[in-house]
Amino acid sequence: MSDAQSHPLIEDAGARIMLEDLLSAADYGVALLDEDLRLVLFNETFSTYAFPDGSPAKAGCSIQEMRLRLRGDAADGAEEGERLAEAIRNGSRDLWLNGPEGESFRASSKRAQSGGYLLSLTDETARLRAESTTSAQLEAISEFVNSLEEGVSVWDA
Repeated sequence: MSDAQSHPLIEDAGARIMLEDLLSAADYGVALLDEDLRLVLFNETFSTYAFPDGSPAKAGCSIQEMRLRLRGDAADGAEEGERLAEAIRNGSRDLWLNGPEGESFRASSKRAQSGGYLLSLTDETARLRAESTTSAQLEAISEFVNSLEEGVSVWDA
């Protein structure tokens, strides 16, 4: 979890503990950001996605500083960071980010009632690869059936 012990968004210790429990239960990356898009609280999954080199995420880190598995050199990463910052402020529900090893992350944000923003990151890589494999298999079957010289009928028994 984060090292944010005192922040205006989570001044009440009980509320902070409850929020940390909720964040740690999520099976996707989730973080609470302040108005300046700096980390306040986050779960382990978010830290793994945001810092793929294994360095620990820290409260106070800006969204531009985070390495959200963005592909490309430092200039590309900065551009992606700015695009992500704008999308977070606009409440994007479907922003796609590419990772350095071909991963696909879906990012969604929402304005928090207490101020700041909630950001979630979901790794969609396995699902997208499975869809691609299934599509290729269906295409291969279709090509095979279409190449037959005899007709084929398929029905439910």
